[in-house]
Amino acid sequence: MGTSGPFCSSTLIFSHIKSQFSRYRYVHSLHHKSYNPGPWSGLCMHPVEHLLYYSCTWIVMTFTSHPLHFLYCKFHADIAPIGGHDGYGEPSANGDFHYLHHAKYECNYGVPWPINFDAIFGSWVEWEAFKKTGSLKEAKKLQQEMKNKAE
Repeated sequence: MGTSGPFCSSTLIFSHIKSQFSRYRYVHSLHHKSYNPGPWSGLCMHPVEHLLYYSCTWIVMTFTSHPLHFLYCKFHADIAPIGGHDGYGEPSANGDFHYLHHAKYECNYGVPWPINFDAIFGSWVEWEAFKKTGSLKEAKKLQQEMKNKAE
């Protein structure tokens, strides 16, 4: 993955968190009509959100670069949501964590790689913990207990 991958991921998470809290009702709610997301629901979003999402290509257009750099960023932005919205765990693209976001929407905003911003901001919930407990609150407690045991 080139340098655009982490840049697109961090751009996505911050624009996603911002839209979750500020314009959710008007902009991001369209994307969340996919309660049980499929591979193509990742790009099902409001035009304003598309503008934010594809902003990862702006850095390439800002600086002098080869047109293939822009095409790489654009292509990556086009196909990156497919794996995160397939709704299946292993051996698929392991997008089950993001399925939980669509079902409950107050957790797992982004992709846990290369930097798990959800873990940093306290919004990460393990899919397995949720399956065991059936609630976000209990899943977070279980995660904390497991983390304390590991330390």
